[in-house]
Amino acid sequence: MLMATINHPWLLEHHAEEFAALEFLNPDADQLRRAILDATTEGGAEGPDTVRAAIAARGLSGALARLEGAITHSSDWPARSGASPDDVGPWWAHVVTLHRKQRTLNRELKDAERALGEEPTDANLAWLRDVQDQLSTLDGSEAQLEGFGLSSGRPVRTV
Repeated sequence: MLMATINHPWLLEHHAEEFAALEFLNPDADQLRRAILDATTEGGAEGPDTVRAAIAARGLSGALARLEGAITHSSDWPARSGASPDDVGPWWAHVVTLHRKQRTLNRELKDAERALGEEPTDANLAWLRDVQDQLSTLDGSEAQLEGFGLSSGRPVRTV
């Protein structure tokens, strides 16, 4: 999501509040989020180079390099430059939803683990297993949209 907003700052024209509300546990990621927001809302970033310059001005070039190196999953191609806005928009909605679900489910997992530790009942064990199953279904999930990737010249997948 961070790389998507760097490479596609136009996303924040409609999603700035949503992006501002995202939780990132990693302090570098959170600093990058703030730098991206500042660059795009205050400075009116016209493109990725403007956003990158604002990140560098804050001394976050190392964090940006680590972030770029971490984008290795093939389903994250819309976060890279060159992806069509017709593909980036639906992908953005999908990953933000997954991010929120995962954060919510991780909190629920901790609650279920605590409940099972305090009261080892079948109901609490079932709750824990249910949350674990929900988390495992999120792993590796990609945008499941008809024609997704066609605008960017990617092979079309239908589900």
